[in-house]
Amino acid sequence: MRCPTVATALLAALMVSATADGRPCLPVLPSHIRVTNCRLAASLADGLVRSPTLRQLVEGVAALNGIVYVVVEPAPPVNKTLLGALSHRVSGSGSIRVLRINVRRDRGDAAVATVAHELRHATELLEDTSARTDADVSARFARIGVELRAGVFETDAAIASERAVFRELHESRRHSGPQ
Repeated sequence: MRCPTVATALLAALMVSATADGRPCLPVLPSHIRVTNCRLAASLADGLVRSPTLRQLVEGVAALNGIVYVVVEPAPPVNKTLLGALSHRVSGSGSIRVLRINVRRDRGDAAVATVAHELRHATELLEDTSARTDADVSARFARIGVELRAGVFETDAAIASERAVFRELHESRRHSGPQ
């Protein structure tokens, strides 16, 4: 059994997005969404202002006791053609589960929409409180989605979330005029 104090201290230490040298990113995102890239953190903060759907997804992660790390990688490790991927590895302590999203792009509306898509997958996973292993995660997505290829799943809800966020972001730019 792990010491709750150590787990609590670890979670508290990981609560802010930071640059590679440890300086915090500005702007600050909700503490349960931790972005390791400052440009993407800024894009997400802007997206939260402009997209009600993105706000709902972020609030959903909090309501389900999730912490999500968003990491920018040139190509998600599962498949080099994907723009983003939710890792099937789940960690955490007690009722809190920690997830990782890998995305290819680090700024702009397309990157925000990709993160929204993956946040929907995160909420789909967090809704199943028994999903704690790679096998549990794969089984969950096999039940609610379609396996596109080995280990790669898709759900209609994630596609719909991505499209809704992209549409909301596009509309907000159109209505706000040139930036």
